[in-house]
Amino acid sequence: MENLWKTFDAFGIYLEKKQIDQLQIHFDLLNLWKNVHNLTTIDDPKKIFLYHYVDSLLGLKILEKLVPISDLIYDLGSGAGFPGLIAAVLWPDRDITLVESSKKKCSFLRLSASSMKLNRLSVLGKRVEELQSIQFAITRAAFSPTNWPILEPVLAPGGRIAFWLSEKEEIKNTPHWALEHQAYYELEPGHRRQIAVFVSRGT
Repeated sequence: MENLWKTFDAFGIYLEKKQIDQLQIHFDLLNLWKNVHNLTTIDDPKKIFLYHYVDSLLGLKILEKLVPISDLIYDLGSGAGFPGLIAAVLWPDRDITLVESSKKKCSFLRLSASSMKLNRLSVLGKRVEELQSIQFAITRAAFSPTNWPILEPVLAPGGRIAFWLSEKEEIKNTPHWALEHQAYYELEPGHRRQIAVFVSRGT
């Protein structure tokens, strides 16, 4: 898999050896447990790499340019750890909480965090709707615009939430959120994605 990780360079993603080693540990665990814990439906390792790892990292890198990154980050509906666990590798000096309601997926996330030695990462086995007063959240593939209303009470006034979305996903302001930033990136030829950042109006 070494050559696969080197393709990060083609996307302008440059990581330290320790970070690559941590991602390799997660990749190996994901492939070992993906069917048991229903972590991903993708079988091809190259597609797993592109659609999960590259997609997460490209979005996180763009997010760095759009807004100040909080010292405390919540990944809502973390699943297999994308993008929150990847954010913990990229930003080791920040506290990151992975929120996931599935007990099986929580077990996988805790195993991954321990194996990768991500000491500032925690796993919270709760439904997102149970949370409140969050200042900074990220989420990928867990929520579509149709069910965003359940997330609106979760943010603190002035809090931000960043979504990974398809290029054609229609997004707009809501009574509770205002679109602050929107940026696009190309995952592969003809396959564009977007990061949309909303800020809570505090109403």
